Amino acid sequence: MLCVAVTLLLPSTIINNFRELVINKLLNYSDNYPEKIYLQTDKPYYAIGEDIWFATH
Repeated sequence: MLCVAVTLLLPSTIINNFRELVINKLLNYSDNYPEKIYLQTDKPYYAIGEDIWFATH
């Protein structure tokens, strides 16, 4: 009976541990390597409906 209980509970434990491991690693990565976005525009103010052009580098 104990063997059956261990066999049934083990996969769920492994999945939960893996999920926690992945979440912790992603949180650690985002804390240590934050993404930075720089925006440069051609003027300080834009009117409503005016186009804003951008480029990616």
